[in-house]
Amino acid sequence: MSKAVIKLTDLNKSFSHRAGNNHVLKQINLQVDVGEMVAILGQSGSGKSTLLSILGLLDVADSGCYYLVIMMLSRFQHISSASCGINTLVGFFKISI
Repeated sequence: MSKAVIKLTDLNKSFSHRAGNNHVLKQINLQVDVGEMVAILGQSGSGKSTLLSILGLLDVADSGCYYLVIMMLSRFQHISSASCGINTLVGFFKISI
């Protein structure tokens, strides 16, 4: 039985601008288990950087749940990456091609 290090359930994120809302992440579900390596791929503007910002605790989702190891993080909690030790638990790399 595997243990989830990261789990996203029904994650949503949008940005407001004059023309309306831009829904970048819609109902995202993801589970990353111990020892797994994951690549996030997609077209320009598809929400890759937004997703990584949420995973790295640099931004918060509008709705949905984010479980990191054994903690549930919600949009109402402002937790710094240093306070929960995310840099020692999970590694993030952003490579532009």
